[in-house]
Amino acid sequence: MADNLSFPHHAAPDRVCTELEKDLQAQAIEHGLDLSRPCPRTYRLKRTGAELTFEVTESVLKVSVDLSWFVPGGIKKRVLDGLNDGLPKLLRRCEES
Repeated sequence: MADNLSFPHHAAPDRVCTELEKDLQAQAIEHGLDLSRPCPRTYRLKRTGAELTFEVTESVLKVSVDLSWFVPGGIKKRVLDGLNDGLPKLLRRCEES
């Protein structure tokens, strides 16, 4: 079952996409994930047992985290904690520029 997160923002969506894509590319390289862009303003990080989808709207960054049942709970907590810590910071950077 997926966990759905929402992060409100006041930044230009294109600016959020630019900054988000940079961060996702770095995460994909670091963690061996495949990064795709299935449609405008939507990004997907994927590997066996894990799929994260990011959708940038005019006022919210929506994230869906779908981890397989065999992924240990500690890893799931680290992923969710990392998103809850890192994405608000990214959005604040976007709003300030």
